[in-house]
Amino acid sequence: MLLSVFGTPSFSTLRVVGAVRALANVALGGHRFVGAATAEELRKAWSDEGNQSTVLFGDIPDAEICRLMRQSGAPILVVLDPPADIVAAAMQRFGTDLRESVRASAKSLSAIHDLAFCPTSFCIGPSSSGAAAEDLAATISRAFGIALEPQKWRRVVELIQKADATPPKLSPKAQPTTDVGSAPEIPALGGFDEVMAGRPASAFVWPTVTFMTAEPLGEPLYGPVTMTGGRRCLIYGPYLHLPAGQWTAELEIEVWENTSGNVLKIDVHTDRVIWEAGAPLPEAGRFKCRVPVNVDEPRLPIQIRLFVDEGALEGRLALHHVTIARDRPGAAPPPPPVRKSGT
Repeated sequence: MLLSVFGTPSFSTLRVVGAVRALANVALGGHRFVGAATAEELRKAWSDEGNQSTVLFGDIPDAEICRLMRQSGAPILVVLDPPADIVAAAMQRFGTDLRESVRASAKSLSAIHDLAFCPTSFCIGPSSSGAAAEDLAATISRAFGIALEPQKWRRVVELIQKADATPPKLSPKAQPTTDVGSAPEIPALGGFDEVMAGRPASAFVWPTVTFMTAEPLGEPLYGPVTMTGGRRCLIYGPYLHLPAGQWTAELEIEVWENTSGNVLKIDVHTDRVIWEAGAPLPEAGRFKCRVPVNVDEPRLPIQIRLFVDEGALEGRLALHHVTIARDRPGAAPPPPPVRKSGT
């Protein structure tokens, strides 16, 4: 029997995985545990499956694993937590800073997004994953259609209670997380609140602070950047993730003192450039542009990069606002570029 669990790198997910393993040991006479992030890892583990029941776990599964799971028709348990809780857990478990934890949380939530809406999935939210041992055991056994006789039922509950009594492991570099929810980067994950409410994510706002400047390299974007200098990248990032699908990003940009003129080039980069365009910049003013962001593999980080395509003696540029919305079926694509880079 296959018991599949997918969830974010949170303490709730760890608890649910432990409870599923306890259920498998008691109800199915043991199990083997397979953690897989790629289809290749899953196939390799499957080749040694034998006849033993399997608990499969993934927190950042690739698109191929998700496709295989949806096609299998097998029950899938998906653990969901509020984005700020996932960020805090990542910081405590792995000792990563806030920015990296936000990116990791977006990656995991994007990767498991479509599994949460699979017809054979059973989603566990914070109220269930944090429930008493008896309630958690009942939820899991119902999700996988496993009935337990009273003696085995009590044993599963005891195992969950025993695990609950053991404090979770924290990274020696764990950082304070009391103010995570108020951090300016957290709104970048706000689109996943729809998933917590049982709806597919449809829109995101990426705060400008999640983007970076090239001068100095890697610094968060807090305001306008100078255009003075040679042709180069001015703004890049945010290395965030989106669920699979077709999206459109709308960028609000402002320019000052561009008296000599210049060309703004924008591209979208994952593991390669997937879209690029260029257009003349005005001398001054505020304007919006729409950029297509098509996601086939949610595990790939997304960059939207802004370049000046010519040298400049003056001028400043600011990125004010970035919103991302899922394209509606039949919606018109963003307008064609005024000038393609390199032409």
